Amino acid sequence: MVSLLNSAITETLKAFIHGILDSLKGGVLLFVLDRQIESRILAKKHTRSYSHKYGKPHILKSTLMTCLLNGGVFWLSRILFYYILLPTIQQLTSAMLSSSQADTVSGYINPILSLVFSALWVVPIFFLSRLLNCLWFQDIADASYHVRQGNPKVIPNFSRWTADFLLSILTQALFLIQALLIAKLPIKGVGWLASQLHMSFLYALYSFEYRWFNIGWELPRRLGHIENNWPYYTGFGLPLTILTTLPESYFDRGCLFSILFPIFIISANEARPIANKSSIQLNLFAPVVSITDLFFKKTLGRELSKKPS
Repeated sequence: MVSLLNSAITETLKAFIHGILDSLKGGVLLFVLDRQIESRILAKKHTRSYSHKYGKPHILKSTLMTCLLNGGVFWLSRILFYYILLPTIQQLTSAMLSSSQADTVSGYINPILSLVFSALWVVPIFFLSRLLNCLWFQDIADASYHVRQGNPKVIPNFSRWTADFLLSILTQALFLIQALLIAKLPIKGVGWLASQLHMSFLYALYSFEYRWFNIGWELPRRLGHIENNWPYYTGFGLPLTILTTLPESYFDRGCLFSILFPIFIISANEARPIANKSSIQLNLFAPVVSITDLFFKKTLGRELSKKPS
């Protein structure tokens, strides 16, 4: 009994560590995949298997564009505004007015300027970057998938594809809310740890979803696969979870996520997940699956039946 328990713990840790290591591969592969695409062009451009859609190497370019938009434009503008412009204005008012007057003026000006900056720059750029990120992320995912697997498959029925897409968005949004609520548990340390586990699941799903969608896996299978093989996928999602908790601002976390996420998309396409050999399954998606089941059963007459694999 003890030996079986030790073996289960060893296999779980092995899968967990393997997941962490797999998640970091994209940082290296990012700089070699374009060269591999060029090699495929030379080898296949005179055959029918050559695909013009993926012919031009652009993985590194798309990744750099996400970094430029999120880090160079969005994040840098926030740093310039909050750490250079506002302190400069405060110093100027302090130089021209008495201390009490300067504090009063700053108390009025700073909130107004922050509101205007957020309304006219931060929020529009934030949503624009989310849209462009989605396009670039898909571009990176398809190109990196094509290097290893060939042309992506698609869910054959358009209505099923649409339902799967909507289910995925709703499920991920509800699961994020679930993670935030779990973090509020009053037991010291437990809420934080459970929330980190949730976010590791979610980031692993984000990363692998492009790959699984390209091979035709529908959402129930994607969720079941993560829950069945939770040690590996917890390890895979953990680095991104830890890194995105470092900034205090939600916007800064979003920027950092967008900068790092392409690396994890590439890592997911190159990963070789280890199956969970224990009988323990973490059904963390079960509550949100029940909610989406109820919602779509009421609206579309369809349930999200979970099919672990």
